[in-house]
Amino acid sequence: MADVVSSADAGLKRLFNKPNFNPDKFIARVSENGGTDILHTVQNLNRMAEEASGQMKRAIYKNFKLFIEAGKAVTSLGATMHQLDNQLIEQKRILKNLTEKSLFPDSTSHKNNSTTVDGNSKAVSGLSSLLHSVDGISNLIADPNRYLLFEADALEVNSTSHLRQGDVHLLLLSDYVLVAKAHKDS
Repeated sequence: MADVVSSADAGLKRLFNKPNFNPDKFIARVSENGGTDILHTVQNLNRMAEEASGQMKRAIYKNFKLFIEAGKAVTSLGATMHQLDNQLIEQKRILKNLTEKSLFPDSTSHKNNSTTVDGNSKAVSGLSSLLHSVDGISNLIADPNRYLLFEADALEVNSTSHLRQGDVHLLLLSDYVLVAKAHKDS
């Protein structure tokens, strides 16, 4: 009996899957055969509907699991992208701060700083002002390609005791580092 039912179901499925299936012709043919044929066809259709419903429920459940997994993956990916975005913003901020506080200005400012020697340039005027405050610097200023990159005050520290020994002034020139110490007049 199960073979008859499955073959009838298979026959109905093939009939319904045909591209030229006409429901009106199908109903007319079934109703010509009488009440028992109509009853068997209705039972077969109900069985096929239950089977299709079960298959749809299984497919929805299976796809629901995939949907949940995909949602979790998207959430994780979103969190990772947010972290990367924050890291890039922080690195951009750090790089901006480093370039603002850089000891070495860009190459265009090097050219601008060393183009004139007559005191119009910032670097040359910086070197000229050092002539009055640092003894023995006159031979360093004579080179027109030399310019002042950075200067700052610093502490001189004893290398063994790490105690303060005095104050120094550091000058970073384009090709020298100059450490100037104040003379103690007695």
